[in-house]
Amino acid sequence: MNWKAPIVVLVVLLILVAAGTWLTYKRDRGHAIDVPLGIVEASDPKAKYIDGELTDVYHKGRYSRELRVRLNRPSYLEDLEPFYMDMCEVTQRDYERFLAIMLSHVSTAERENSPLYSHSIGHRLAGRMDSPASGMSLTGASEYCQLIGGRLPTAEEFEAAAKGLGNRLFPWGDQFNHDLWPYKLGDRNAAQSCGSQESSATPQDIFDLANNVMEWSTGLGRRGLTSKPAAHGAPPTIGPRDGLYALNFAWLEIEPHYTSHYLGFRCVYDRVPLINPIAQTIPQVAYVPGGTYQMGLPPQARLPQFLSQLPENQRLNLSNLLLEDKSRFSSVNIQACEVSREDYADFLADPLVRAGFYGNEREPKNTDYTPLSWEEQSRNLDMPVTGMTWWAADAYARWVGGELPSADEWRMVATGSTARLYPWGDYFDENDVGVASRLGACGANDLDQTPDGVFDMGGNISEWTNSVSAERGQLKMWVQGGNWRIHSEETSRSTFGRTVPLAFQSETIGLRVLFN
Repeated sequence: MNWKAPIVVLVVLLILVAAGTWLTYKRDRGHAIDVPLGIVEASDPKAKYIDGELTDVYHKGRYSRELRVRLNRPSYLEDLEPFYMDMCEVTQRDYERFLAIMLSHVSTAERENSPLYSHSIGHRLAGRMDSPASGMSLTGASEYCQLIGGRLPTAEEFEAAAKGLGNRLFPWGDQFNHDLWPYKLGDRNAAQSCGSQESSATPQDIFDLANNVMEWSTGLGRRGLTSKPAAHGAPPTIGPRDGLYALNFAWLEIEPHYTSHYLGFRCVYDRVPLINPIAQTIPQVAYVPGGTYQMGLPPQARLPQFLSQLPENQRLNLSNLLLEDKSRFSSVNIQACEVSREDYADFLADPLVRAGFYGNEREPKNTDYTPLSWEEQSRNLDMPVTGMTWWAADAYARWVGGELPSADEWRMVATGSTARLYPWGDYFDENDVGVASRLGACGANDLDQTPDGVFDMGGNISEWTNSVSAERGQLKMWVQGGNWRIHSEETSRSTFGRTVPLAFQSETIGLRVLFN
């Protein structure tokens, strides 16, 4: 037996492996930069309170779709004229008097066929005529207010009355008061007479803006914006740890024809009438001063909008993500640009790549790393490479000495320490941001970059990650970021992603590499 031949083969293999390892670290990794990962806790106590409560709710699995919508309220300033608001919600007694007036002018057939003035009679049957009326449509509520000389509030007016110029989180202050929901049965929580819960009042003595029934508003009153009507206040069925529903800005857009046993209303006035012609009493109102009001979330709140944009089937450990200061952050070294066609051409030309040295251990046999339309792509090597499978993207990352980022790492780079809605900031304007509708080289759109200097996370091409999703028994991989084919406000968000099969190839999907 010739013992020298196996030794020679082994030495050659060791030399090839050593050469491959050395070449891996000598290859051009592109311009990679260190980016800290984490979200800095807000310094504002109100924003910190919201983030803390949301973290608790999220980790306990109670972050519902409704809460996701309620808390997705961007911060903005609104100038309002002074107005007056009913101290109490309209009662069953007064609404039935209104119905008697309105229905006296229509035929029996019209009454049966028209739902405009219908309402819930559950509280009347329970003998609570002084409890709030509920179950009417927007039309019924609006016409009642018009008949007595008022109108329904806009969403901003309702929010302003609840939070005041001091921007209270709840109508009564900055801490949730669960005692305002005393019963296990939600219908009893919606049937309390005005003033029975004194601690629900604002400093101006406007009662039950967050508890009792939810209430109609006409929606956003800002010029140039369209909005559906809205329901304000928390549902009567909330639990002891569900205070986020009662936040002053946490309202829901609803359809005008919507009715609910738990939805009522109150009126506002530009001038207070001398008498309520329905109740035959002097209106009990509170003055809401004009001024500049902070609408929506406290400006420093990090998590509500961040989580509202996160795909619902993705989970994060917020306790490890939300930190006191940047000194506690971990960091990643990530390419500032997406991988170019020139660098990918070097990868394809490497004989060790063709020999399978960098393939994933689970990679199917005879996997081809050649991207779609490679001959055409090769004519412009400055552009980012697209059209490779996940297996090819993973092999490239190994070849260059790194790895594909996880979906969480990708999102954290894009959102940054302030949980930005978009890689560049919190606002989207197609004209200002210029998310391109065609493919470009790295840096061609200098507006689409993070403050840390990472380019094209909002558009250009989507990017492979190493995060797996098991959907209906099929393994898929997360692809993060928008691209030139789907350039929009939604797809440009820092958390936007979707799942595709590992063998999927598209002219809109490429990669960037993360290094340890």
